[in-house]
Amino acid sequence: MTGQSHTDVYDNSLLTECCRSLRENLEPGNRFLMIQIPQVILASFSRDIALKRGYYNFPPTGLQYLFEAIKGRDLEIEIFDLNFELLKRIHQDSGFHHDQWPEILEEKLAEFRPSMVGVSCLFDAGIAPMLKSLGIIREQTDAIVIAGGVIATYETHNLLTDGGCHFVIAGEGENKLNFLLDHLTGENEGTAATPGVYFRTGGEEHESTGAPDIVDVKGDLIDSYQKVPIEEYYKYGSLNPF
Repeated sequence: MTGQSHTDVYDNSLLTECCRSLRENLEPGNRFLMIQIPQVILASFSRDIALKRGYYNFPPTGLQYLFEAIKGRDLEIEIFDLNFELLKRIHQDSGFHHDQWPEILEEKLAEFRPSMVGVSCLFDAGIAPMLKSLGIIREQTDAIVIAGGVIATYETHNLLTDGGCHFVIAGEGENKLNFLLDHLTGENEGTAATPGVYFRTGGEEHESTGAPDIVDVKGDLIDSYQKVPIEEYYKYGSLNPF
């Protein structure tokens, strides 16, 4: 193995080909939108509770860690917290109904025009809005779509089979996202090959290969707060409604 890199000893040629095809067909740019979907249970949403700041409204910490992991790349990255934006709109617009939340996403997509979109879902309550979000993104953009989080991890097959996204990142995403971006941008940044990136090509589902992925959590999230209006979160919800 002398002279071989971490990636050379694993065969990820299918991932390479899949990403090359997407680059040719979708012409991805460098605008990457990272989305946290609504965390509230929309089916039982209460405007009165929202106006009393009774719903969870915590920062998208997972996406902030991912931002810190990829911020050195030549990407224009934005973090968009749909949960925060929904609660904010309820407070600021008396005529806005919570079922109109997809309009907020559509507005952001039209404004930012992302070339890549990552959608994170952590809780079962978010499955329906996650699927709705993925559908909107696929319909209204030509972006490469990546799903992640707890829900995506155990719904990998369904998300890929139904065409909801191009890739699913299972488990902790810092290293896997960097590895995938190496391939999507066509620029090898030397990220070690890792398993846990799922995709479909040739009508079949595949997973990237590599050594077991160990995420070394270090550093801080200071830079990521430039992407999150943290000073406003308390106005529209609570870290702990109880």
